[in-house]
Amino acid sequence: MNRIAILRLTLASAAAGVLLPAPITVTPASHDFGEYTVGAETRPVEFRWVAPVGRPIAVEITDSANFHLGDYAGPPEPWQLVRNLPITRCTGSGSATVCTTVVAFRPQRVGPLAATLLISDGTRNPGTAQLRGKGVAPACRPRVVPCNYSHFYSGVFSWSVTLDGPGSHYGEDVSVTLATDGQATCSGSVTETEQGRTRSAVISGPGLIAVEFAFGRN
Repeated sequence: MNRIAILRLTLASAAAGVLLPAPITVTPASHDFGEYTVGAETRPVEFRWVAPVGRPIAVEITDSANFHLGDYAGPPEPWQLVRNLPITRCTGSGSATVCTTVVAFRPQRVGPLAATLLISDGTRNPGTAQLRGKGVAPACRPRVVPCNYSHFYSGVFSWSVTLDGPGSHYGEDVSVTLATDGQATCSGSVTETEQGRTRSAVISGPGLIAVEFAFGRN
């Protein structure tokens, strides 16, 4: 069926007095969660809509990695989402059935993010709400130490250690390359001589690094 035929069919149905189904309206039509730390989750936002009478409803979200459908967890922290509870709650009956869907923002990467909340009964274009948010890098990460700032730094640092004593020697040369995501790669060597016997080893591979700040009293 071409586009002209569809248009004629719609006009004929209206002329015959056939009541076309009203569109689903979602309130609010859009929401901006603002900036939020990657890995953390916002409080849920409620979206309300009137359920069509006698028709099943599908509720989905286009970016479920960063925007989550859920339901309130209840006390003591009612803003947290519990994903094994019903994602939609409805009150009333018939044409007065009002439903609530809640969505939270949990960014998994840094940068602007967007998604669409879709509510459809399968008979027409779905009701939609546009979702926006921005993931920002956390101030520190609980990795290696409780508050690690290493992901803000990059570059190479190295050190060299030499210890000599009667009949003994210890030498250590190490270089660490730090990427911007807080990952460290080590390379270097260690040499130890004692009682005329020498041992050496190669340092190579991933390492653990932490950058902390100590705030003392003046």
